[in-house]
Amino acid sequence: AVETCPPGYRHPHDGLPDNAITTGNPALSEIRQSLWLNPPQGINSNTDNSVWGYYADGYFDRRTLASSLGVSPMVTSAVATNSIYVAYVGRLFINPTTLASLFFPASGYRYNQSGGLYNAGGRGTYATKSTQDISNNKNLWYLEFVSSTAATTTQMHYDFHVNNISMSEGQSVRCVLQ
Repeated sequence: AVETCPPGYRHPHDGLPDNAITTGNPALSEIRQSLWLNPPQGINSNTDNSVWGYYADGYFDRRTLASSLGVSPMVTSAVATNSIYVAYVGRLFINPTTLASLFFPASGYRYNQSGGLYNAGGRGTYATKSTQDISNNKNLWYLEFVSSTAATTTQMHYDFHVNNISMSEGQSVRCVLQ
């Protein structure tokens, strides 16, 4: 009911644009059509046009890798962890036709039971405008990707997908133009 994006921007949708129940149909999903080369049905996924890793941007790649902070921290997944300039490993989506790319940090989420940051550096969760059940309005569809980062390796624990979660969990927001 409350828009967290600034004026002129909004949350992307994963289903019908009026915040109705998502069908899992890729043709109705703005987020699936925008990110995936082969948009998945339901909560299925593929990694045809994305990669997990560190973003070489002149900031991240010039700092010492450290463990993330919070509950269930991940090793070698973040830089500048004790500052407001923290940056995390994440997933890069690439358009193979235009070579345009979009990076989503694995910034974790706010765990509803403790209020603490959970799984930063290992999980990225991004809210959409779509809810699972419009009459209940509690479960939000979101983009999720998870890593099983070990001390020297980074690989996917399972593929990223769109799923639903309680709105009491704090998800990241990636606003799009209206």
